[in-house]
Amino acid sequence: MTSNSWQQAVRGWIASRRSGSNEFSEDAISFFETAFENTLCPDRAWFGVHKNHISLVVGRIFLAALIRSGKNKGFWLLADRKGPSLKGISYHPVRSSRDPKDPLIWVHSSSLESTRVVLGVESIWKSFARASQKVFSASTHSGDRDSYQREKGKTRLVDIFSAKRLIGGFLLQGNPSRFDMDRYLDQYEYVYWNANRYVEEMQIGDTVFFLRSGKDAGVIAMGVIAELPCKPSDVQHPESLAKKMKIKMLRDSATMKVGVQLVGERRFTLEDLMVPRSYLATDPQFCSSPIIKAGQGTVFTLDPGQVSRLKDLWSGAVFPEFGGSKKGANEGAILLRTHRIRDRKPQLREDKKLEVLQAQGVLICEVCHRSSQDLYPLLSDEESTRIFEVHHKVPLSELKETVHTTTDDLALLCANCHRIVHRDKHVQENYEKLILDLISRS
Repeated sequence: MTSNSWQQAVRGWIASRRSGSNEFSEDAISFFETAFENTLCPDRAWFGVHKNHISLVVGRIFLAALIRSGKNKGFWLLADRKGPSLKGISYHPVRSSRDPKDPLIWVHSSSLESTRVVLGVESIWKSFARASQKVFSASTHSGDRDSYQREKGKTRLVDIFSAKRLIGGFLLQGNPSRFDMDRYLDQYEYVYWNANRYVEEMQIGDTVFFLRSGKDAGVIAMGVIAELPCKPSDVQHPESLAKKMKIKMLRDSATMKVGVQLVGERRFTLEDLMVPRSYLATDPQFCSSPIIKAGQGTVFTLDPGQVSRLKDLWSGAVFPEFGGSKKGANEGAILLRTHRIRDRKPQLREDKKLEVLQAQGVLICEVCHRSSQDLYPLLSDEESTRIFEVHHKVPLSELKETVHTTTDDLALLCANCHRIVHRDKHVQENYEKLILDLISRS
């Protein structure tokens, strides 16, 4: 069995069940991938796909298993304590626990499909990791011999799975109902996040994306790991723990914090070019991942393909189209918060759209010259305004002082053209080249 064939073996095992579905196949693969990622000392763990069960074991002890039939039918997961109350999930003490006063626990459901229920429950997987450590720390026995496991048709976990090899980056999720995530990311260029999973896998320079959950869910910021997980008392930039904001996550002294240097602008709305979660749910790279299938959690791994895809979406290289006197306002002032950001006046965007609409009767992209009627003729006037975005011809990031911006300093662009202009840091040059290129071809 290899790093690729184990997934096919799981799919084949599921397909052999009359009721097996493609959706459950991906849930089962995610279940074991999560178990693999949280298994400590993987050089002593073994994995196998058999006629009546799939199991991850150490010695003769199941760490995680799916059992097709019989009195033990269902999924089993080892833990060191009872988890939260979940529909269809039960908890049973492990009879063979060495310490009867502090027994290990089986997380169990007789329904194989219930694996989805536990996929995003971090407390269960942290408990699983601790339980696996207790098993690994126990004395070895006959079932721990390589020959015994190979005779049983199993493959050593390190031979088919390496968390570091499969991880290309991380996605950090925040719940805006629990803390003001937008405000925190907006006011700080260097931020901290709870590293309650994958502490050993995180590396300096790893790409990080921030996903806001809730009704306006989407990827709103990008950064790189600049500081490995450490205790809150040991962080390099304690001011970025934002004590005045009283963020419960950052005040948790028991959880390691990873430091992230944010890169580029924050995008809190579709107009700001946020990548909506609803789009990720339809994307082949993400639709079957725990990020979408489970949704619960604060730290998710991204494989290299997912990192590449998110970078493309973020840069705008590939993305579907969405969403009398000159009025003006002072913009570009450096506001002193915890870090410096450029002041923007949202009303100017609306003023620019209204000006174009009054002058031409329809919104038109100043680069590709397509109107809302050309792009989406069936949309209402209100809906069509979401297709267009307002661009500063001279980026505010390049200003050295406060300037008075009027609508003449702004350009109305469709979402696609706007993303192409912002594909890298050469924003003004990209805009001018795009205009000249289209003029030369007209």
